[in-house]
Amino acid sequence: MNKVYLKHKEEVLTALTTNRTHGLTSSEAEARLAKFGPNALKAAPTIPAWRQFLLTLKEPLVIILFVAVGLALLSAAYDFFVTGNRSHGMAAIYESIAILILIGVNSGLGYWQAQSAKKSMDALRNMADHQARVIRDGVWEDVPVAELVPGDIVRVQTGDFLEADVRWLRVANLQTSEAHLTGEAEPVSKQSHALTEKVELGDQTNMGFSGSMITAGNGYGVVVATGMETELGKIAKLMNDVQTQR
Repeated sequence: MNKVYLKHKEEVLTALTTNRTHGLTSSEAEARLAKFGPNALKAAPTIPAWRQFLLTLKEPLVIILFVAVGLALLSAAYDFFVTGNRSHGMAAIYESIAILILIGVNSGLGYWQAQSAKKSMDALRNMADHQARVIRDGVWEDVPVAELVPGDIVRVQTGDFLEADVRWLRVANLQTSEAHLTGEAEPVSKQSHALTEKVELGDQTNMGFSGSMITAGNGYGVVVATGMETELGKIAKLMNDVQTQR
């Protein structure tokens, strides 16, 4: 659903064909799971570590540095075999060695950043092993996170992680940490009323986003997006696309 934060609660519930009191029926939840797929982030194709390191050597800056190394070595060869200026030739060799060290440091840093990002995504993906508190057939129950579907009514409290994108229906002093999406360290206070104008992700106070932690209070809301359709999933898709293109 687009711009859910602008819609009133009842409008969202109607659009998702769900009920805040009884939730979805078990049969409807199964049908939606078959339609939307598991609530999980898709992993990018695994790239061997050696190839990941070599990919860092394809960066434009690194290519320029390799050209500089080649020119320095050509200059050293000219000094050694044409002008006989050995001291100048050695200086050129030392310069090429320094550039090669710089390339190694830059590639090592790029490789480390890529591995760190992969570990972060793997950690978020492992949330699928958790349980979520949902109401189905009018009864609150715990279901595997991977089985959450749009239209599910979920309940959270302090210390929980949000496992899908939700539109809040009722909150009590609810605050969430959305640093993984916005970069803001301060928790965001939540409310359940429709907003009246378009705002950025960090200002969508009636929304909860997958991967966020409940830092205070409690509340319940309706799932509006799961898996790769969540805001977190969109980031994961961009990262996967970058790795595929490389």
